[in-house]
Amino acid sequence: EFLGDISLIVFLLVMLIVLHFTCGIPRDNNFTSKISFKLCLFYSIAFLVLEYSLGLITGFYRNPYNLSLVGILKNIIPAILLIVFEEYCRFTIVEKSGRNRIILLTTVFLFTFVNFALFGSFVNIGSIGNFLKLFTTTFMIWLFYNIGLTVISYKHGLKTALVYAFIYYLYRYLVPILPGFSEYVNTMVNMLIPIIIIVLLHIGVPEIFKKKKNKEDIRNKHIVSKIIGVILFMLILVIVSLNSNLFRYWACVVGSGSMEPNIKIGDIIIVDKSYKNKVNSLEKGDIIVFRIGEKYYTHRIIEVVNSNGEKSFITKGDREGQAVDNWIVTKNEVVGLTKYKFKYLGLPSIWIRDLMKEK
Repeated sequence: EFLGDISLIVFLLVMLIVLHFTCGIPRDNNFTSKISFKLCLFYSIAFLVLEYSLGLITGFYRNPYNLSLVGILKNIIPAILLIVFEEYCRFTIVEKSGRNRIILLTTVFLFTFVNFALFGSFVNIGSIGNFLKLFTTTFMIWLFYNIGLTVISYKHGLKTALVYAFIYYLYRYLVPILPGFSEYVNTMVNMLIPIIIIVLLHIGVPEIFKKKKNKEDIRNKHIVSKIIGVILFMLILVIVSLNSNLFRYWACVVGSGSMEPNIKIGDIIIVDKSYKNKVNSLEKGDIIVFRIGEKYYTHRIIEVVNSNGEKSFITKGDREGQAVDNWIVTKNEVVGLTKYKFKYLGLPSIWIRDLMKEK
């Protein structure tokens, strides 16, 4: 709790001075750094545009930081110092490590804890649930961020790492609104983006640039990079969209065995939510997702009834010996119709859920 901007700036400055006198600060002479810098700038801004595009659907919330000129300067100057000292330290260690993987791995964890000390929330981790929440929503984000920056510094040089870190850190101090993502979506986006940028930089700055090849080869490589970049953009958009419950199709993990053997614990089902407005087209035998109170259920319609002048449903799980549900599902409680099933893909979510349960 007592660690803050000034403490970490002093720590990083001392670290940088020690590195300077013991190892020397290397120069960023990476031959591909100019190409890497431009691509990283483009991809980082593109992901910000993607985030704010999703915000048009999820909504936005007002930036909690002081956006007056004085407030921006008070926030942004320490952040710039942190970034510069941190990336110079990282670059020095990476360059002087002699490609030692243990040193590189240690560097990732060192800077993960540095960031976590500043941005980690103060919570009571006396329970396994609170610990896992802190670990997944905060620590893992900074871990993936530092994996990304260490690889970028190692492969593409200091300038490229700085441009990515500046965009990642600083935009939140400058804009009046931020996308209103859920914790899940925010965690997924912040974990996937560094990895995807690493992949895109690897594709966009291949070994071909380190050799003297003709312009046609380089142009072809850029075309391939752009195509794969578009595919990865679409892939992350689909994954986040399906899990966010914001669009027509919703991917959710089945958490109970009431529909076995047809749908098992850990299966992922794709729900077509358009049927919430097409309740009259639902029939006996359809598997629907509905919400009773705060809990979601996936059961089969065994009878269509009329309740208060509206089409309603009596439901039941497929498991042998399963009793008929002791409620009637009304139009307002229908979430959608189960359309597709993918076996076992949601088991990791179930394992985490079970770990988080209070004993």
